[in-house]
Amino acid sequence: VTWAGRYWQIIDLRQKINQPMYFPFEPTDGRYNLLWVLKEAIRQEKVRTFARDDFKEPMTAAEALAMGSRTDTFMIPQKDPPYTPEPKAVHTPLNPEDVQFFKIKEEWFFDRSRSMLDFRIIAIAPVMNVMDPSTGELRYRKEMFWIPFEELRPVLAAYLCYNPWNLSKPLSYEDLFKN
Repeated sequence: VTWAGRYWQIIDLRQKINQPMYFPFEPTDGRYNLLWVLKEAIRQEKVRTFARDDFKEPMTAAEALAMGSRTDTFMIPQKDPPYTPEPKAVHTPLNPEDVQFFKIKEEWFFDRSRSMLDFRIIAIAPVMNVMDPSTGELRYRKEMFWIPFEELRPVLAAYLCYNPWNLSKPLSYEDLFKN
């Protein structure tokens, strides 16, 4: 290797070319969106999750799966007199539509023996929109968790995504990242 560099790439799922990773929001006909595949791999403990891309701060599966969900407390009046309000907790899971980006950590290198510029993916992180609950406006975007790509590769190979270029040839998520 003559030269190497680390780069972070943003995949915008709102762009038409990236929509096979974004849709469907609910599993349909054996097809799953990339966020669902990642969360399923975490649920089954096939991959480890980390808070940062340096892999120094591990997260538990429960912490990673809870990212983006929230619990709000509302005061609900009782049905019977004296109708005094009681606190009630309402759990809201992560809305898959709030994850519109993925961040990819890559290493690019020039291999002198092959005279070729090549890359390898090191890690992937879903990026969620954090909205202001009172106004509904976007506050900021937050990386949910990082997954080492080498651990994720067998999982990605097992799930098919929509292949808009050739309906007769299924395409796995691993194939999508290789190309």
